[in-house]
Amino acid sequence: MRYDQKEFERIRSRHGDCASWAIWGDPSSDEVRSGMGDLSIFDANNGSHFVGKHLHADYIFVALNFSVDVRTISPPWQSWANFHSSSPRTRDYRLRQAIAGTAAVGGYMTDIIKNHHELTAANVLRTLRKNPQIIEQNIAKFDQEMIDIKSNPNSIILCLGLAVHGILCKYLKSGHEIRYIPHYSNRTIDNNEYKNRVWNAINGGTESISVAAAYT
Repeated sequence: MRYDQKEFERIRSRHGDCASWAIWGDPSSDEVRSGMGDLSIFDANNGSHFVGKHLHADYIFVALNFSVDVRTISPPWQSWANFHSSSPRTRDYRLRQAIAGTAAVGGYMTDIIKNHHELTAANVLRTLRKNPQIIEQNIAKFDQEMIDIKSNPNSIILCLGLAVHGILCKYLKSGHEIRYIPHYSNRTIDNNEYKNRVWNAINGGTESISVAAAYT
């Protein structure tokens, strides 16, 4: 699915605070985070040519939640800022490196648990197990989000981490193909292995994963 500028702005107004697209500014130096926080690529003056050429819902990246309270950060949070941090504490850049040259560039990105800031996934899962209605509410929001971005049965969901993979495998009923990729913050995987595993998932490879182990 490709978009025109009007559709793009409609998606921005509904989901831009929590979502983004798997495309980043061009690096201006050899520093790995160069260009990561450049949100000007989404400015309206880039026009429908940029939107129609680069952005799509063929691949949909889904992470768990915000790791920080975006209301407290500086500079102020902007639409499409999720997954686009240039902070030295973040490792978003690894995903940019890993998907370069693949069909997943320009894919949609979002969180499954919206507006819930928590750094540790284990703490998020603990909250969800105690409050399953939170999952149900957010799955309903995600279903609507997929309609809003005009995903289709051929759209492939790439889950960033085991927790997301477990939740979507258990609760999502849309029929989308769900694949697992490690989260870019995973420090036990070097950059080469990370890239290889992401490429493998994009190209249809699978990893042996216990859904029950990831989320019960």
